[in-house]
Amino acid sequence: KRRIADLKVIKREQGEICVIVVGESASPRHMQRWGYPRPTTPWLCSSDREVQNSLVVLERAWSCMVHTEQAVTMALSQFSNYAPSLLMMGRNDDNSALFRKIMKSFSLLEILDGAGVKTYWFSNQEKIGAYNNLVSAQSQSAHVQEFLEDFPAEDPKIGHQDGELLPLLAQVLATADFSKNYVVFLHLRGSHWSYRLGAPAAWPWLPEVKREKDVPPEMAERIDAYDRSISYTDALLRRISEMLRESRFPVSSMLYFSDHGEDVTGVGHNFDAFRPVMAEIPVVLWLSRGYRTRYPETTRCLRANARRIFTSDLICELALGLNHVHCANVLPERQITSSRYGVKAANARFWGGKLLKSVIPGLKDEDAMIE
Repeated sequence: KRRIADLKVIKREQGEICVIVVGESASPRHMQRWGYPRPTTPWLCSSDREVQNSLVVLERAWSCMVHTEQAVTMALSQFSNYAPSLLMMGRNDDNSALFRKIMKSFSLLEILDGAGVKTYWFSNQEKIGAYNNLVSAQSQSAHVQEFLEDFPAEDPKIGHQDGELLPLLAQVLATADFSKNYVVFLHLRGSHWSYRLGAPAAWPWLPEVKREKDVPPEMAERIDAYDRSISYTDALLRRISEMLRESRFPVSSMLYFSDHGEDVTGVGHNFDAFRPVMAEIPVVLWLSRGYRTRYPETTRCLRANARRIFTSDLICELALGLNHVHCANVLPERQITSSRYGVKAANARFWGGKLLKSVIPGLKDEDAMIE
């Protein structure tokens, strides 16, 4: 608490709520919003004017790593691949050393707490296991934590569904003091393997699509199941936005990002067999009318920067800017809510301080793409 106080963390405005949705294994290549021919994201593609006025989609976002624990802990930490200690080394393959740096740094939840924001962590991921132990450790800074795995599933073969997180959010909205500030984290199971379990049994399958003749049946089934899970997440985001819009909070917002992408052809996400698709992620913001009215400059900056390169290790800076939590050590050049945002193809980073362009061939700035 003393170290947080030294950061001079300030949150001046009141009556605000932000929902941060941490997705899982979602690939933009399977989202209609990014040109996929199947209707997997009807909400993101909605023609409704108010929906489109509320949405800001970061078109060119990459994960900082392609495994959950590394990606999420770094996204929710002030330590990033842009840290001077990593930039001087050029690269660092020692995961244990990087994890120590991440866990010793200020987390987003700790900074929000220092600003007087009440935080909740609601998760449909495992609490203890092979992939989420450090994420769970980070979440302990939240004022309230709930893990769905602590409760019996209606169907143990399928397990808990992400939609079961919504009643927990509804309870926060129903009991909140609307003169104070809140951030609610929802950690989804999302589109993790097995893809068939990524949506309730009754969730509809998408219409058949024309495929190449040489696509094996098992791959076609895998793609169908994956696309169905993506459509389920899209519906959840729509419902969250509706819940926020219907709430009594004067100002509300939502930030959704996936921990990493997915190679649905069978590789999944595996750094040892890295492919660029594993690092491509969706990042979506929803801003209520009250938010856009209170913060027109932040809204303008987000829209102006929407086609700039973004990496998920800067989620902490994005969330602080979105919630207007001012922190002494935040660099505006790393904050996409700022007009001074300066991440480009020449300096964008990946795990261990590597240049992003070293793992994403042909990475270009927006201006170069227009030319």
